[in-house]
Amino acid sequence: PEPDPQPQPQPESESKVVSVRDEWKIGSKVEIYSNSQKEWFEGTITEIFSDDEGEWMKVQYIAYDIKKNKQIQRYNTHVRPIGSKKVSGRSSIDMDESRKRIHEYVDRTLNELNELGFKDMDKTLSAIKKI
Repeated sequence: PEPDPQPQPQPESESKVVSVRDEWKIGSKVEIYSNSQKEWFEGTITEIFSDDEGEWMKVQYIAYDIKKNKQIQRYNTHVRPIGSKKVSGRSSIDMDESRKRIHEYVDRTLNELNELGFKDMDKTLSAIKKI
């Protein structure tokens, strides 16, 4: 008789991911997808509750210096175990990019206000850009 073939390494199984999700509790770190930023961020489960639709988690995360909270069901594809893929970090490059995005948003907003007739926006813009 021939020996049994050696098992080949398998990609992470669905049951393993389900098992990890089952272990999540308040304080667990997860990766959460931000619909507005179209990116994944590291977050922390701050609350777990149930209603008629099932079990929900409240996940707190920071997206470009803005603290956010998202309510999401445990098995939703927009929440996953830490380390699944590359997530947005908090490096100085990210901080620079964050500041750039904020300044672009402020510029657009002030331009819109100027078009609506609000004056003296240059002083406001200068003060904001010093932040």
